[in-house]
Amino acid sequence: MTFPSEWLIYNVNIVLEERIAQGAVYAKDGTIAAIIEGNSAYEDIPQTAQRIDGGGQWLLPGFIDVHIHGGAGGDFMDASQESYEAITRYHASQGTTGMLATTMTASKEAIDSVLQAVSRFQAEDMPYAALYGVHLEGPFLCLKWIGAQNSGFSVSASDRLARRLGASLSWTRQTRDACTGERRRDGSNPLAGRPWNRCRMRSYGRIL
Repeated sequence: MTFPSEWLIYNVNIVLEERIAQGAVYAKDGTIAAIIEGNSAYEDIPQTAQRIDGGGQWLLPGFIDVHIHGGAGGDFMDASQESYEAITRYHASQGTTGMLATTMTASKEAIDSVLQAVSRFQAEDMPYAALYGVHLEGPFLCLKWIGAQNSGFSVSASDRLARRLGASLSWTRQTRDACTGERRRDGSNPLAGRPWNRCRMRSYGRIL
């Protein structure tokens, strides 16, 4: 699927950081190039830009969802391209432009399958909501806060395992740490400060 390289969305209420403006947004090559306030003939906008009349509706930044398990009948744990296309298509229709595919606490093999499936999906054109990476909800989960996750797959934090999981994607968000009795008592974080290969972002959850 191909999209025009230039867009002009006009006759809209634009939600800015601190106010709302009426006018138009001009985008080029996937980047907002200009916000034009008020009524205008848009003479400075190239005629090659696709023009879309917003009909006086609201124009907001796309939502980026960092914790989403699926949608439209699909689950990221399916590890299938068909499910991922259905999920990203549905959420794009609801205003989400990017997301982190969120796993359940599951077997190493199941999590590996998701990481590989996401990598394959990222390698192709993503015409709907983009998959920026993976939110690993486990397997490093404290049993006290396991919630609806399967406690049988919870494991203690391992730098080796964390590095292997983190190296599987260009952007992996690790959000839950193990909290064994010893680590709960001294409050230490066994993974903090460790440089993961190819990881662009790290974040950590509860340390008890």
